[in-house]
Amino acid sequence: MLRERRYNLDVRRGAGGPASLPAGEGFPAGRPTLGPGPDRAVGFQRRLGVPAARDVAERGKFYSPWGIDYFVFPHHLYTDVPNFTIGRPAWDNWMVYQARTTFGMAIDASRDVLVVHQNHDYSHLPGNKPPYGSEVAKSNLAKAGGQKHVYNILDTNRELAGGRICKPQFRLVRLLRRMERMFINDERKGWGWEISLRLQQMQRPLSTKPRRQANARRT
Repeated sequence: MLRERRYNLDVRRGAGGPASLPAGEGFPAGRPTLGPGPDRAVGFQRRLGVPAARDVAERGKFYSPWGIDYFVFPHHLYTDVPNFTIGRPAWDNWMVYQARTTFGMAIDASRDVLVVHQNHDYSHLPGNKPPYGSEVAKSNLAKAGGQKHVYNILDTNRELAGGRICKPQFRLVRLLRRMERMFINDERKGWGWEISLRLQQMQRPLSTKPRRQANARRT
């Protein structure tokens, strides 16, 4: 049974959230829809109300595969987690990597689960800048084992669609991401790194299109 849930504190869950996932099936994770900012903040509710859900539908934007905002997993699966700084880069990517490579299954639940992450600034951080490239981010990356262990939603090998665990539909963006991983290196230089950057750029316009149809193949 899926007993443990972890959420970012600024994430809201819509109807049909992780509590409705099939019991005992792998490692569901998902990315959010960016919702309205502080000027029309979504309240801290257990589930999104109708007005808030309508607001998200009208103004929200589907985020990139690097936005990983919730995890659902049996409590015994993560007994040896590196000493990450939670909320900074790489720790959530490592969670997906660990599920895929160690447990054999990482499930993208984005198609069935509406989760809203409010837009916000970074005024709480030094220089009002995102934490990418910071010393904490570098430390997290090292603890994760380097760039090869930094996975995103496109690296999952199952999807939750219509309440069923399915093999992902073929998508060009997934193929590009798989090719990108082949050339990634921690030195961030050389022809391989340049190829990985080009492949990453090709993914961007393809990776933020929401997919809600539930006609994927069942495993």
